[in-house]
Amino acid sequence: MLAENNPWQFSKYKRPFVIRNGSTVYVRPIQRSDVDRLLSLTRRFSRETMYLRFHHVVTKMSREEAIRFCTIDYDHTFALVVTVGEGDNERLLAVARYYRLPSEDSAEFAIVVADRYQKQGIGTHLMQELADAAKNGGIRYLQGDVLVENKEMMHIIESCGFQVAEELEEGVYRATLDLHTYR
Repeated sequence: MLAENNPWQFSKYKRPFVIRNGSTVYVRPIQRSDVDRLLSLTRRFSRETMYLRFHHVVTKMSREEAIRFCTIDYDHTFALVVTVGEGDNERLLAVARYYRLPSEDSAEFAIVVADRYQKQGIGTHLMQELADAAKNGGIRYLQGDVLVENKEMMHIIESCGFQVAEELEEGVYRATLDLHTYR
């Protein structure tokens, strides 16, 4: 069921937290109404951030891709955003998502944080929230492919207890978190 049709699910994940610079930001599930906010966020990413997130340089996200990323069902797809501001002034600072893999007990994760807000604890907080949501959703393993040069993501996954497997291909590692042993 989509977020807009299930206010209980939406409010269950909505909460404030304080980042390292002392600012209060908010975590909540992504919504279909975030399409323009997501497009704006991706336009603020540096080439390096785009490369580290997508493993190649993406010059622009299409509106169709943004709609797909902003549509979740809380079962097979789930995404959280970090925001500042309210109403028309609300901006996205980060996105974390998972999508369930065909094995049904595993999900692939991805996180991206706007350049200006990196190294503020947002990525780690989102990973913890995403892992909790996946565990509550019946997922046993969260996994993702991380570029070795993505030092911040490597730090996040190691601090959250992920096991980093051998290189899948040159410079790309598979990170897996067993949610039954998490927290």
